[in-house]
Amino acid sequence: MVQDLCEFFLEKTIEFDLVADIYDSYVDVDFDLGFYKDFCKYYGSILELMYGTGRVSLPLIESGFTLTCVDYSQGMLDVFHSKLKPDMKADIHCQNVCELDLDRQCDLVMIPFNTIAKITDGESRRKAMNRIAEHTKQGGTFFCTLYNPSYSLKSADGNLKNLGKFALGEEKNLIVSYFDTFTQSKNLFSDTQYYEVYGHDNKLIEKRFMDKLLTHYKRRNHPNSAGSRLQAEHDIWRLSLRRIFTGVEHAYELRF
Repeated sequence: MVQDLCEFFLEKTIEFDLVADIYDSYVDVDFDLGFYKDFCKYYGSILELMYGTGRVSLPLIESGFTLTCVDYSQGMLDVFHSKLKPDMKADIHCQNVCELDLDRQCDLVMIPFNTIAKITDGESRRKAMNRIAEHTKQGGTFFCTLYNPSYSLKSADGNLKNLGKFALGEEKNLIVSYFDTFTQSKNLFSDTQYYEVYGHDNKLIEKRFMDKLLTHYKRRNHPNSAGSRLQAEHDIWRLSLRRIFTGVEHAYELRF
């Protein structure tokens, strides 16, 4: 059962500690926050996995939701913790979702913003799904989003692209560029991102780069219209495919 479900997920290798200190400067989006605030109000206890620097977590906490947050990147965790105000509370854990071990089950377990893509191989995906199941209450829900394959394929042309110029403070600017490639025989995406920091005099201060590897989930009976739903019955598991937000993401809801 879990093996079948795991085939829907991506594989990805990424080390977020390399960019934790600058991540919020170039990832500053809020298109999905309204959805999560509305979605989460139907659940009591909420466990967010792979939460990063708290892009989704912090607005939910500010809105009064009680969250347990888990991420394997200590660098991202440190940034998230530094942004918590004195009156904001969250139960924070540094763990790998594949080895998730908390003393609780929650009504909702969620992985927003396609970050389940960090799980890189089939065995790890099976472990992750088993751990998620162990931490979800009977009758509870697991929810995640994935990259829309058709959208991702358009950018995987091997050409260098500019993501943008972002202010870092202290009169510094960050310029981020990237290129994506796709190997069809292996169903493998490769993404390399470059980070350049310039001073007020436009002279280069620092350069970094980060590699990512992604394998898209298999497209089975993929819906062609925005209102379509795909359901697969696996004993008590129900997997529903919905299109939400923009054309960039697909959302999955798994009920226990």
